[in-house]
This record gives sequence, structure tokens and C-alpha cells, in this order.
Amino acid sequence: YLWQTPTPPPGTGSQADPYQIRQMADLVWMGDNVGSSSGQYYTVQNDIDASATTNWYGGAGFMPIGTNGIPFMGVFDGNGYKVSHLTVSTDGCAGLFGRVEGEVVNLGVVDVNITSSGSPVGSVAAWNYGTLACCYSTGAVSGNESVGGLVGYNGYGCDVTYCYSTGGVSGNSSVGGLLGYNDYGTVTDCFW
Repeated sequence: YLWQTPTPPPGTGSQADPYQIRQMADLVWMGDNVGSSSGQYYTVQNDIDASATTNWYGGAGFMPIGTNGIPFMGVFDGNGYKVSHLTVSTDGCAGLFGRVEGEVVNLGVVDVNITSSGSPVGSVAAWNYGTLACCYSTGAVSGNESVGGLVGYNGYGCDVTYCYSTGGVSGNSSVGGLLGYNDYGTVTDCFW
């Protein structure tokens, strides 16, 4: 199966010297090291073309950064750049991030093809138990339950602010253009 060898990005992960994310190999490295993401900072340095993910793992595509058991707990700043043409196809939670318990800001995830026979599913994050701000997504998202264009499941007391999503979203239960299911989280100045 085709896939991308993880590459440690430049930087130390501190606020003053964040990890500098430039390519898919850096995002794969983030996923492989998500267990040590707490208190770490990541900044995107340029647009990232994820077209190659359509052929990874026999069509399964990119493995999300973080899972329900091992969430992403750092601060990820997209710097206004975008990840484009991302493919994720799984039977569990699906998105660029599997579960966020930190912050994801200033990021576009565009022209996605994200599918799952399970749940939740969202372009930027399947589960959000942290903060998403100034993010947007476009493309096709489909799943079973808690399926959203941007976020599949937004947890209690968690924030989605200044975000939007356009594109096709389909599922069987709790389906929305922006969020699939909002569990008393805060959604402010968003549209879909």
C-alpha cells in the first residue's frame, strides 16, 4: 500500500518555536506522535496538497490525527493556509483530526472526500472537545451518525467560532452542514 513516511518537522514545539508544518509527511508525524501533543504548538507554513492520500492504504487514505482514546491536545495554527484534496475512508471517526481537545485555528480543509461507515465524521474534526476558530471546509462528507461538514460532534461547553462549511454532507442520523451534533457547545458567528 502507498503511504507517506512520517517526517519530524522543524521546531521544538514550544510557543516561541512551534513545529513548522509544511507537507503531508509532517501531518503523518503529528498523528504518530499525537500522544505527546499536550502543550505543544504547531504552525502551517504553506498550502498542503493531500491529493496523494486517495491512494494510501488501499484507498483508506489519511489516518486522522488523534483518536477517541488518544486526542490531539496541542495548539494547531493553520496561519490562513489550507489542506486540499484530503481523502479519509474508515469505519470509525473520520476527519483531518479524529478528536481535538486542544485548539485548531485559521485553517482551511478544502475539496475533501471523507467517508465512514461509523461516526462521528467532519472535515476538520470528527470530535471537538476543544476550540475550533476561523476554520472552513469544502467537499464531500458522509458517514452514519453525527456527520457535519466541519465537525461531526461538538462536545459540551466546547467552542466553534467564526467557521463555515460548504459542500455535500450525508448520513443517517444527526447530520448538519456545519456540525452533525452539538452537545450544548457554543457556536458563534458561523455559517453553512
